[in-house]
Amino acid sequence: MTEIKQQHYNEVIRLYFEEGYSEERIAQMLGIGHTTVGRWVSAYAKTKKADKTVLREEMGGNGKRNVRAVKKSHNTMMNKELQLLYRKLEKARLQVATLETMIRAIEEGQGAENMSMR
Repeated sequence: MTEIKQQHYNEVIRLYFEEGYSEERIAQMLGIGHTTVGRWVSAYAKTKKADKTVLREEMGGNGKRNVRAVKKSHNTMMNKELQLLYRKLEKARLQVATLETMIRAIEEGQGAENMSMR
């Protein structure tokens, strides 16, 4: 599971089991498919060897909803994802610059070789 996917998974589990949100609402808030949310919730409950409704009650998901906390958490995840993409973009730019430098050096070297052959 990628880092971003893992963050989404963790957030789904928290929102469902601790905050009491419905699977459909979590999908809307996080912008992921409701079937994905359902699979993750069921898989988590299975790892705990418990019914998801019982597990939800045990973990305190009594329906209280803190929208600001959810939005803040979602924004934090998105900021981390954006930072990761910026780092990847910078790395790609450095690789392109390196390759361009190598190409120029090769082209200049070939030009010098052609001049010496005359």
